[in-house]
Amino acid sequence: QASVYGRHGFSDFGDLSLDPWWNLEQGKMANNEPEGAWFSLEEIPGHLSISMSGEKSRPWRQNGSSFPYLSRNLPNETDWSLHAKVRLDSNLDDTFWTGLMVVIQENGQDVWYGIGLEGGERLKVARRTSTGSIATVGQLSVATPEAGIRIRRSGNNLHFETGQSGLWKPIVTRSLLPNSTVSQGGIFMSSEQAVRADAH
Repeated sequence: QASVYGRHGFSDFGDLSLDPWWNLEQGKMANNEPEGAWFSLEEIPGHLSISMSGEKSRPWRQNGSSFPYLSRNLPNETDWSLHAKVRLDSNLDDTFWTGLMVVIQENGQDVWYGIGLEGGERLKVARRTSTGSIATVGQLSVATPEAGIRIRRSGNNLHFETGQSGLWKPIVTRSLLPNSTVSQGGIFMSSEQAVRADAH
């Protein structure tokens, strides 16, 4: 599940088609082709599944990559919350990363922030600059390969949290530059190596 505060905020992924506010940025909806990266609303009823077939690496970068990414618009300057529950279905080592990401304009440049499960043992929060530099800015060990995750903007602070049912635990908070604006956010999966991976 994923939601954003607003009139059209909540997606329960209970239908066989995506809500109209979702945009398939990279990847495809599941079909009969065995290779690639895809999303599916049919594999597990009421859940969005995400898979990579493992024929090549799909790193978390802007240019020349093909990591699966499903996005939606977010409020540019006001507060919002984007959250999901993620569970890994295969490949529980640390060779891939899946969860939520947002794109923020800082000083006119796109900066990515992401939170997600990296393998079955930890939650990772990372920041990617427009030059391609990626830094881990927070992490938390987990006991099982599933987690509720949330990115929340409050003023000029970006909060990365884990939890469920209204009980959220902070992982890290980042201060945004003045006049930073948000364009989009959504669900992704990436890998630095060619690995097969499945999650929902």
